[in-house]
Amino acid sequence: MAELLREIERPLQATVTLVKRVPPQSGLGGGSGDAAATLHAANRAFDLGVSFARLREVAARLGSDIPALLYPGPTRCRGRGEVVTPLCGLPSLHVVIARPHAGAATPEVYRRCQPSGRPLEVELLASWRAGNIASLRQWMHNDLTQPAIAACPAIAESLATADKIGLKGAAMTGSGSAIFGLVASAAEARRAAARLRARGFPFAIATRTRPALKR
Repeated sequence: MAELLREIERPLQATVTLVKRVPPQSGLGGGSGDAAATLHAANRAFDLGVSFARLREVAARLGSDIPALLYPGPTRCRGRGEVVTPLCGLPSLHVVIARPHAGAATPEVYRRCQPSGRPLEVELLASWRAGNIASLRQWMHNDLTQPAIAACPAIAESLATADKIGLKGAAMTGSGSAIFGLVASAAEARRAAARLRARGFPFAIATRTRPALKR
């Protein structure tokens, strides 16, 4: 809120109550999502009239991944994360997300990371647009996975468990410790999430991606 107040150059009074449903240290952008939602809510609730472009600049000053979370749906992020482009025209995907009991500390994971620079974007987007899950899985890559496993071995166990229950192509979310996998239907996603909860995962949900909207 402080950054937004500096942007509008006038005081506001508000009480914000957060109900946290996204577990911390998961690589799911929970805190950043809270920040993005607060910016949106304050702008609308107080009728501030801050343009989306200015709101995005405020978000970038708060954190590198917050601008992307101002957008619904998938985005391409460049720079340090503040250069955001919505990826329109991509079909919705059924996803299972699960987090083990252990979390991964983002600063430690990034300290260990050595980016590979693998150019996978073209192949990944082509497979996504075609709705080809089998092909899409082979192009998913996260340079933070091995550094995160070194910091939090439970991630490797989670990926192995996902494979055992048939969730092929599972990968880590963000800097961990949550994992995700793609499935063909909502029913299959619900069954996979239930199997993961039965195996002791405290957080396992079935969801789907949203279509992107241009701003």
